[in-house]
Amino acid sequence: MPVNVLIALEILKSGFGWSDEVLYEQVCFNLQVRHALGLHDLRAEVFTLRTLNNFRGRIRDYAEETGISLMEKVFEQITDEHLGMVAVATGWQRMDSSQILSNLAEMSRLELLVAVLQAVHKQLPAGAQASWSERWSVYLEGRPHQVCYQTQLITAGLPCQPVSCCPIQSGGEGI
Repeated sequence: MPVNVLIALEILKSGFGWSDEVLYEQVCFNLQVRHALGLHDLRAEVFTLRTLNNFRGRIRDYAEETGISLMEKVFEQITDEHLGMVAVATGWQRMDSSQILSNLAEMSRLELLVAVLQAVHKQLPAGAQASWSERWSVYLEGRPHQVCYQTQLITAGLPCQPVSCCPIQSGGEGI
């Protein structure tokens, strides 16, 4: 998958607040989205969610290693080119590359939280596992990145809500 298409996917996802799964469905079934991405051949394969996740990781790693935000560079170039072509009121707020980078980091932290929650669940005694399975079912279905694919960006950015209260009871399986 060309890098320009991967970047455009991140822009569309952030702009519309889509989850990874919704983004994938839009690319597969929405001709307007395909056209915007330059994917005119309907028989051509589209990206996989794993490809998108790997791309995000590489962008994040590069920014951490070098201190250079590639997404910021993309937005600066696009903005400068458009301002040169069209007289635009520059006082209006535009979608910023930092929003996309923070969304990438947000999903990374969410993946970590899901992985920890799944590991904790595996360590619980059988009786406690059954009890917590119902409460944590959304987080226990699939691998952490798969759970994140199904989480919309708006949901991921909300203030933290307690997963549930975990009082430790003495002398039993009481988690």
